[in-house]
Amino acid sequence: MMFKRDVPSITIKTAAERTPWSWRHWLALLALLGVLIFAGWRLYVLGGHNAGFDRDATSKVIRELNLSLAETTDTRDALNRELVGLERTLQIETEATKNLRDEMLLLQDERHQLREEVALLKKIMGDSSTDTILRVSAFSVFFGDNTDEYRFDAAVTRLPEADKAIKTVLDYVISGMQNGVSIDYSSAEIDTGSPEGHSVEFKQIGRLRGAFVLPADFQPETLTVYLRSEDKNSQDAEFRTLWQPVAANGVLEPLDQP
Repeated sequence: MMFKRDVPSITIKTAAERTPWSWRHWLALLALLGVLIFAGWRLYVLGGHNAGFDRDATSKVIRELNLSLAETTDTRDALNRELVGLERTLQIETEATKNLRDEMLLLQDERHQLREEVALLKKIMGDSSTDTILRVSAFSVFFGDNTDEYRFDAAVTRLPEADKAIKTVLDYVISGMQNGVSIDYSSAEIDTGSPEGHSVEFKQIGRLRGAFVLPADFQPETLTVYLRSEDKNSQDAEFRTLWQPVAANGVLEPLDQP
């Protein structure tokens, strides 16, 4: 005789009632986390497409831009090295030009002295028409207080020395370039004190000073100074030099003019 056991049926509700509450809590959290991960991944994919660009392609473009930036940086560094080399070359050429300019000034001074010696020899050899030789011993140009303003300090002498004073007049001409054209400015045009000429009377040595203003767009190159006298037995002087003004440090020394 068989006995039939009543086996109670297990429903979902029954299983849920038998499952501990903590396990149900963790299962719900895992399910929610899965839903969030799936939703985030879909938003990431859909966001890239909806924005109108491909993220892989964008990353590739960024890598190419980085490579281009590196190449540009290398090119910049190379140009900087070339610039340093050019600056050094320019500095060397500038120093060479300055040395050449100084040598030219020395040669001009020697030439001027030789001309005076030749004139003196002519006088000694019996040129009775000349008994006085005038000389511009120095003519220094200084920067003025204002732009394009200059001052000068000149010293004039005579050969041979004499007890009788001689009257002379000093003029000068500054030559250079203006608007691409060679032009000369005489003291009558630019001198601010004595445009008619600077008069100086002396026995052995004379000193005089003056000032002049040059046009702003004028580029001086040479300076020529003329010293003349109305005495028919005197020989006029001419002094020519390159344009080379210097800064006047403080007040110039006082003139000692006999």
